[in-house]
Amino acid sequence: MVCPNCGTGVSVGSPCPSCGLAVPAPAADQFGSPMPSGLTGYAPPPTTAQLYPETAPAPAYPVPGYAAPPQAGGYQPAGYPANPYPAYPAYPVGVPYNAYFAPAKVGNGFSIAGIVLGVLAIVACPLVLGLVAVSMAQRAYKRGESLWKVSLGVSITGLVVGIVGGIVVAVSTGVFR
Repeated sequence: MVCPNCGTGVSVGSPCPSCGLAVPAPAADQFGSPMPSGLTGYAPPPTTAQLYPETAPAPAYPVPGYAAPPQAGGYQPAGYPANPYPAYPAYPVGVPYNAYFAPAKVGNGFSIAGIVLGVLAIVACPLVLGLVAVSMAQRAYKRGESLWKVSLGVSITGLVVGIVGGIVVAVSTGVFR
């Protein structure tokens, strides 16, 4: 550091050895770091309340000259009859969002597919079509379809009748001789 009076080199915070002028320590910012030369001090930035005084929190009620907020019955202007209907109840706390709505409607697509494949299993390729029909009935059960029992019954019947019918036809035509 240099003495501002005579220009002699001086250690920080000690008097000048040539002229005796007390050389002050350089200014520090809010974190204690030395400020660059030429700056005299540091002003912190203004707070939000200083910049925007209109966003200050609202005062607590009652404020003189102002009415208290409306209560559970709602606002009732003077000169009008009272509301004959009760106020809407508040949304209950802890109730899931979907509590007031009906669940999504589930179709019977897998059940109908199982029924069709079960009937086809009686006529052609009972092992493949019957097993696919049973798996469709199982999917219908997991989805909560209303026709899953019918689908399961028809698919198992198609599987068994198709296999037994295939064996009967094979024996009667002489395939197993």
